Amino acid sequence: MLLQLPVPIGIMCQRRFEPRYRTLQNLLPALGRIVSFRAVLARNIPQLGSSWRSSGVGVTEDMGFHMIDILVRLFGAPDTLQASRIEAIREEQDYSGDDIADITFKWRNQRLVGNIHLSRVAGDEESIFVTGTDGTAVVDEKKTTLFDNDGNPCQSIDDTSTKQCVIRDMVLGFGDYVKGHTSLYASSLESHRQTVATMEAIQRAFESGNNEPVLSSSVSAAPVPTQIEEMPIKTPTTPLSRMHINTHFHLPSSVPEESSAVPPPSPAFFQDHPLSMFHQHIVNLAAAAAGNKEPASLRSNNKSLVRQSRPQQLSGNKRRLSRIARRNSIQCVPRTGMAWA
Repeated sequence: MLLQLPVPIGIMCQRRFEPRYRTLQNLLPALGRIVSFRAVLARNIPQLGSSWRSSGVGVTEDMGFHMIDILVRLFGAPDTLQASRIEAIREEQDYSGDDIADITFKWRNQRLVGNIHLSRVAGDEESIFVTGTDGTAVVDEKKTTLFDNDGNPCQSIDDTSTKQCVIRDMVLGFGDYVKGHTSLYASSLESHRQTVATMEAIQRAFESGNNEPVLSSSVSAAPVPTQIEEMPIKTPTTPLSRMHINTHFHLPSSVPEESSAVPPPSPAFFQDHPLSMFHQHIVNLAAAAAGNKEPASLRSNNKSLVRQSRPQQLSGNKRRLSRIARRNSIQCVPRTGMAWA
């Protein structure tokens, strides 16, 4: 019904805009054929009986939806799934809904299996382990690490973006979508078809206790294009076992207010380039690190930090990382306040 309305509709799923998950999506080709994943989202919410959660909303519908959405976005809707839950663990509080859920996903044709564990009565943890035939990628809170088949770390990427930056990115993208500046939005209503079909199958599995199919009639026939696909990011072409790289690299997501080394772009810039503001921020930071008084120039085609910043302007470790990035055709994530090398 909503898809038939002649207005653009967006869903607030901010994890789709977080640099760590955009980075993970772009690392997947380096892992070869994906064979398994394991995800955990756990938070400790003390007062479940004195908030809107007391009305029966469980961890799967609340926090879990966002992580399940990321998994479906990375791997597509599963063919079948099995789900179990435990409800109302805190007996001294008056509430209902599942506090713990464990869900297993299966894809027949891809020979892929995955699991997610959800809890709102445990210590804080947010992680995804993805294993492929050529290596493993691990997102552990705000850090993403790439391992080869021998367990050796090849890459380490810190996501230092703030929640405010992520929300601003999401809102600006939706503004362009509403104004017709772009026909794609990373969290459009249409792009959530597979997630909704998966959530419906999970609810059926909770009630039946059986394996449940994800109904194909609820899933769009073709993947919905996203902004990430609109701005592709190259992945390493060298096999992980031959890269012999162990780097740890991050850029801060914000500049202290008292710093005068990096003047902020003018309001006119944001009006003319709403999709490039975070990328410009990264370039400005690189210019400041290189000792430039003026911010680096912006190219409207969203080239990477490595390609925009001249190697001779970077010193020490940054020059070495720049060479590594060029040699392996690695680019930083556009518009996110994070780079990797």
